[in-house]
Amino acid sequence: MLARIVAVTGKPVLYNDIEPDEFAAALRGLGYPDEIADLVTMLLMRIRTGEEAHLSDGVQRVLGRAPRTFADYLGSSKFA
Repeated sequence: MLARIVAVTGKPVLYNDIEPDEFAAALRGLGYPDEIADLVTMLLMRIRTGEEAHLSDGVQRVLGRAPRTFADYLGSSKFA
């Protein structure tokens, strides 16, 4: 996704990968309770590892139209 954003905007994007424990500690440092920091970290890790990768018809049901691809969104949004 970042490569596509860079290609569309022409602006570099810096991505800094951090360990889950470091991310949770950063959330705690922002004042989030331990339970919330741990929950958010766990949910993001499930997304990162693909455990939450599944198709659903939620967009179609809510918007009443087929979903667009990320590339289509970039091409028709403020990024263009």
